[in-house]
Amino acid sequence: MIRTYMPMIDNGLFVAEYYLKMPYNDITVDILYNNIVLFSEKIAELIETEEFYRKITYTTHVNSSFTQMSTKKTREQLIREQQEDLLDNMGNDKNCLYCGQKQVNTNLNIDRKFMYGLISQTFYNSANNLQTVDICPICAYLSMLSILNIQKIGMPTLYISDSDDLMRAITEHIQNLDIEDLDLDSNSKANELVNVSLINTDIPGYITQFCFQNSGQIVNDVERTFYNKDIKLLKRLKKENLLDEFLSFGFHNNLAFDRPLVNDIIYCSKELFKILEEFELKEKEKKVVEYATKVLLEIENSEKILKELKLCNTKNKFNNFVLEYSEKKALVENVKDYDLLTGYNWYKYRDYINMNVLIYKDKEVTIND
Repeated sequence: MIRTYMPMIDNGLFVAEYYLKMPYNDITVDILYNNIVLFSEKIAELIETEEFYRKITYTTHVNSSFTQMSTKKTREQLIREQQEDLLDNMGNDKNCLYCGQKQVNTNLNIDRKFMYGLISQTFYNSANNLQTVDICPICAYLSMLSILNIQKIGMPTLYISDSDDLMRAITEHIQNLDIEDLDLDSNSKANELVNVSLINTDIPGYITQFCFQNSGQIVNDVERTFYNKDIKLLKRLKKENLLDEFLSFGFHNNLAFDRPLVNDIIYCSKELFKILEEFELKEKEKKVVEYATKVLLEIENSEKILKELKLCNTKNKFNNFVLEYSEKKALVENVKDYDLLTGYNWYKYRDYINMNVLIYKDKEVTIND
């Protein structure tokens, strides 16, 4: 088997690896087929005995054997037969859109009951003339196994990373959670992403939290991602005992959506601010901000500067602020620095000037006390 980097498929792959106790690239179609009973029994038992799984299948694999009702067959039989049907119908008609292998069977109807993102019964393939989708039976089968790696954080939630070691660690972590720890408050999404990112493995290129809904007419998803540099920041903050403060300001929410961390209503500790400044600003940007702050404090008292910065809620107003103070003494050393300060990221520089002035003001108060 190979990775696809599609959340449902790859989570199913690492679930298979975990329970079969072999590297995923050693797993074959025959091995999966010979272990259908293992997985169908496990999934059926969880659906039949745990309310968490019984409910969540209606938002992950609706209309599949996970949710179908029968008076003649057990849940395990329904699941086993559907999984056997998939692996019995390997094809060679087309290359799979996900794994790239030529094992698509265009006569096999693979739709939303197997995985997120496929329009049930009406998804047209690349030829745009058949009511099938170019997904192979293996990817559909693995997607079914992903139910064993699901958490619910307001929405069904999976994680996907480019790191095999992190995926293995996440899978092992989830397999060892108690049922009540799989169903979490919807407001804890970003916090859980932080927790997963700090699992003790080599730092990955990225880790994405994939929250989705695949039920009825509702098909939607929300992705939060930490990249390598973000995870390095989190690990540094943890090491320097600043992570709790970072989380208390909600900076991790901004980090996950690639938004600016600091804004004009935040006043964090000097220690945390300096790390954030180093993280968000390039050396040139930092010098421009520090120079502008230094000159402003030479011209005016901190209280007045802060009040005026508060009013700079548009690019034009900030530009006027810079120009008016520059008439007294230039806030930048050259035209290039002016273009940088008042350019596309003007709001970021405004907020960092604001924080620098706040720190200066706090230092003043401490000295006077």
